[in-house]
Amino acid sequence: MVNALRMSAKDFAIFVPSYSLAPHAQYPTQLVEGLDVLRFLIEEEGKLASNIVIGGDSAGGNLVLGILSHISHPHPRISGGFVPDEPFAGALMLCPWVTFDQRWPSVERNRMKDSIPLLPNSIHAKYFLGNMPSDWYNEPLKAPLEWWMDLSARRLLLLTGEDDIMVDSHQAFAKILATANPYNMETVVAPREGHVAPVLDLMLGDRREFASSKTMKEWLLSCL
Repeated sequence: MVNALRMSAKDFAIFVPSYSLAPHAQYPTQLVEGLDVLRFLIEEEGKLASNIVIGGDSAGGNLVLGILSHISHPHPRISGGFVPDEPFAGALMLCPWVTFDQRWPSVERNRMKDSIPLLPNSIHAKYFLGNMPSDWYNEPLKAPLEWWMDLSARRLLLLTGEDDIMVDSHQAFAKILATANPYNMETVVAPREGHVAPVLDLMLGDRREFASSKTMKEWLLSCL
């Protein structure tokens, strides 16, 4: 990914924040930290939101959606109200958590195909939320269509894998997001890929180029 961006001769930098993990730090800690990172880049480092692409996979994808939600609808439990004065260049979500509901057909259908045969325990509400309630910031699929209109990102990309145990919930959410943002939303379901395949399968020794990786590279280059 980085090599492809370098070969494009476009000026870019990758900033990877480290945020606190559940269950030691629970919601909305991660959302607060994500917003603080963006506030630092824009207000202290002088970066333009229009030059920033935010992205994340799995829990990180959930965080991206939480950030977009907060900017459009400030979270009642988060003070400071950080709102950039212009949209981000893009928002990328790779296999994001969109629901805590584990009853989707793809959970059973892809149980023997995915690299994670069961939903990770950390997705369960009690680990991530603690005593906090489920809401539209942490469980995006519950939010109504109107919630997702006029998001602060010029382009949106949701990537998932055909063999991801969460693919049914991803596709259900993608339909809502695409309806609310018909001109700048793209959804890609990569054939024969499981949950966050470019990361998890690579860790398991699969060195091939994934269709989702190629899509991400092309999309990121078009955002720069």
